[in-house]
Amino acid sequence: MKTKLQLLILLISISTLSYGQFYTEYATTFNDASRGIRQISIVNDNVVWAIAYDGSGGGANVQELTLSVDGGLTWQSKAINLGGGTGGLGIAQISAIDANTAWIVAYPNSAFGRGGIWKTVDAGDSWTKQVSAVYNDASSFSNVVNFWDANNGFCQGDPIGGYYELYTTNDGGTNWTRVPSSGIPSPLSGEYGYVSQLEVVGNRMWWTTNKGRIFRSDDKGLTHQVFQSPISDFGSAAMSGNISFWDANNGLLLNSLGELWGTTDGGETWVSKGNVDNVGSDIECIVGTTKAVFTGSNGASPAVSNSSYSLDSGNTWTLIDNVQRLELEFSATTGFAGGFNTDNLTGGMFKYTGTELGLASVVDNEIASFNAYPNPINNNLTIEGVNIISNVSIYNMLGQKVLESNPNELVVLLDVSNFKAGSYFVKVTINNAIETMKIVK
Repeated sequence: MKTKLQLLILLISISTLSYGQFYTEYATTFNDASRGIRQISIVNDNVVWAIAYDGSGGGANVQELTLSVDGGLTWQSKAINLGGGTGGLGIAQISAIDANTAWIVAYPNSAFGRGGIWKTVDAGDSWTKQVSAVYNDASSFSNVVNFWDANNGFCQGDPIGGYYELYTTNDGGTNWTRVPSSGIPSPLSGEYGYVSQLEVVGNRMWWTTNKGRIFRSDDKGLTHQVFQSPISDFGSAAMSGNISFWDANNGLLLNSLGELWGTTDGGETWVSKGNVDNVGSDIECIVGTTKAVFTGSNGASPAVSNSSYSLDSGNTWTLIDNVQRLELEFSATTGFAGGFNTDNLTGGMFKYTGTELGLASVVDNEIASFNAYPNPINNNLTIEGVNIISNVSIYNMLGQKVLESNPNELVVLLDVSNFKAGSYFVKVTINNAIETMKIVK
């Protein structure tokens, strides 16, 4: 006899809708209809978190998330309980490092709210505010948060006391230290940042403002530079935009008119690439490749939505379909696009299931033709294949190859003592077939 959970999963599977090969839609399980996806945090090919917003047009303040631990096939939605007196807080962004641990940044959406950073260690069932990321001034407004691992994190807020309210931590947020004004270019008059607008590749990151400027840090937020973009604003009704990067230097900027620019110097300068469409919604560069995904609409009334992909650094685009999609998030091995749910059993999240992008197929240790251990790794990594291993290549999160071996052995022992802490992808070739696994040091 099936349990209630098994029956729920079965119903969710039945409700799955397919649109060709590129995306397959799954149920986010939010109880209220028209829950949209504001932002997605991919931990690995199995663990994915996402936060919701009210897409009904009613403007309700939503404090909810959805979590998948099986690669996006099934999702569990949850209320984000930040404790008493937090009705005036909006949820801006989530940054997760495993199936249990994540941080969110909440912003004040009323005069009574005080934003900040909250952490969960129980898969979002409860949250604890990290009070040393203060954001306690009446004008404080917290926008983004990112964690590279269990210890090192960054958060950004609007200017307070004449400079941006930025904090860094190296102990998981137990203690946050405000970045001094000497490490941040001064804000322009009336300048502020935007919620959820943060891009990270390795130690380098970028965040954007209402003056069309892009702040960049090369050291996880300790110091910053600033550059003027070709657009006047990254988040107003009249003009908005999104940036995304393939690596530390190469990326794209898309504005709300569908105008596209490219950069080869980390966002310092931008060159026009023409128009993608009349209205741009989101764009995502897939790290370590020259591939990108776009979602938007044609700007007509009523608008016709569309999604497209590029294999050549955004120079040419191929239409996927005309289905409305929201936030995009892709890794080197998997990808998701947010949508709107119909009910708790229907819709809300699209998973990339196609072959067009040629993403590496990451397999579970239990079904792979090889095993890599220990994981997390220390100074040595052992790779054991079911057949002879002809090649092993290890890549960092920038897509750079950091180690290669051609062992022609069943068992390979690799010295990885010089690897920095972080995530890597191991690509193993057995019988001319390539499989990929994510490892962490």
